[in-house]
Amino acid sequence: MRILCLHGYLQNGAIVSRKWGALRRELAGFAELDFVDAPHIIAKPDSSTDLSSFGAEDVGSSDDDPSSVPRSWWDARDGPSGRREIHGYTESLAYLHPMLIKNKYDAVIGFSQGAAMAALLTVLLHRPELEVSFAQGERIPPFKASIFISGFKAAYYHQEPYWTSVLTGAPTLNILGKNDWIVTADRSQPLIDAFEASRVEYHEGSHFLPLKASWKRFVHQWLKAIQAGEPSDSVPGPSGSSQAASREASVPLEGGKL
Repeated sequence: MRILCLHGYLQNGAIVSRKWGALRRELAGFAELDFVDAPHIIAKPDSSTDLSSFGAEDVGSSDDDPSSVPRSWWDARDGPSGRREIHGYTESLAYLHPMLIKNKYDAVIGFSQGAAMAALLTVLLHRPELEVSFAQGERIPPFKASIFISGFKAAYYHQEPYWTSVLTGAPTLNILGKNDWIVTADRSQPLIDAFEASRVEYHEGSHFLPLKASWKRFVHQWLKAIQAGEPSDSVPGPSGSSQAASREASVPLEGGKL
């Protein structure tokens, strides 16, 4: 199994590869994790930003070692009309497109902004007509599985067509922190609702991927079930039981630069 791994805002592939080393070791022999860098460099992180909250305490500046340069998949900010606008998403798609064609990934794992990007890619591979380059190019097989860690639904103006209907046939696992104040459960709910086959598991921490033994085994077993064509809902959760996806209506929060 080959898995595309997408880092969060202010991180990069090298940082997340180090942080998720325990997961890489757990999946060794079963899956190859491909940690890629987002194309957009953040020249100078805001001095008021608590980098550790984003899992980016290891970042430097654009002049430092490339393995510590902070990056993003896009930048979201208020436009002239006061509506949130996204900048850099199209370039990120163009950057990832040849990788998706070449590597034919079986699954995707994304964290925070990377989870939002992973969700968009999951939809896009099922509905390539949403983007001209994907519709006209070589057909890329959809992911067999998608894991969203502290994820949210990117529904800015350009992405609104992605979310016109609930996506079926795309197993997703949402991993959320009960004490995550950056991406709260309310903010994640619209992403959960966007996929018919959504599973949700909560951990007691904040904005990170839990890597205790029970969590590593759970992710491994969930992916193995997907790969084998078995019902992934039958895999016991890290606490011994699964958390069914709640589909109560809620309003997405689009704050910050994520």
